[in-house]
Amino acid sequence: AEIHRNTWVKVAGSSAELDGKVHVEKKSGGPLTLLGSIDTVRGQIAIAGQPLDLQKGEVTFTGDPKIDPSLDIVAQRKLPQYTVSANISGTAQKPTLTFSSDPQMSQADILSVLMFGRPTSELNNGQQASLQNQAATIAGSYAANQIGQSVADALGLQALQFSVENGMAGVGTYLGQDVFLSASQNVAPQTEQIPGQPSQKATIQYYLTKHWEIDTSESRSTLGNASELNLLWHTQY
Repeated sequence: AEIHRNTWVKVAGSSAELDGKVHVEKKSGGPLTLLGSIDTVRGQIAIAGQPLDLQKGEVTFTGDPKIDPSLDIVAQRKLPQYTVSANISGTAQKPTLTFSSDPQMSQADILSVLMFGRPTSELNNGQQASLQNQAATIAGSYAANQIGQSVADALGLQALQFSVENGMAGVGTYLGQDVFLSASQNVAPQTEQIPGQPSQKATIQYYLTKHWEIDTSESRSTLGNASELNLLWHTQY
């Protein structure tokens, strides 16, 4: 299959003009395989709600029965004092994201500059909260723990924790000695997702005593939104 220029893909604030060739093969009784590559001619990709212009993009199919093409994408945005680049690699099912910049900055400052035009040291409390939420979203969407941890360090959230379990990538931190906030997002391939499993979930755990806690959560799934309030007793043996 040949993809000619002026073929566009537009998804969630991102758009790209494509060009390339992919060989499609289906042997009798065997799986469908794809071999070849698709290049991005031009376009934009949205990260943290901000558009970056595509500098290069290559999606490579290796002929593996498990269709999971590798990614090599670089997008850039020029700001008055900074040039910010987003580098996406890995595979379609497990993409990774790192930032780079000119002049060079930490991952946290690059994300902050991309969102607000200023580094983390110049943010107000509301902007810091937005930066933390965006870091959690990015860490859930990409294998981007480096960015999330950099934001945690910059905001003094040394207790920020990352986890991936049952297709849900999560980030959490203690807001105080007895309050733990966590947020997670479903990053499993769509074909492996469980019907009704949350696509996004936020939980606050209040530790009342050594054995008692209250958990409140808000979740979103294909079946709608749901809220929970649980009083839990636990101990260790």
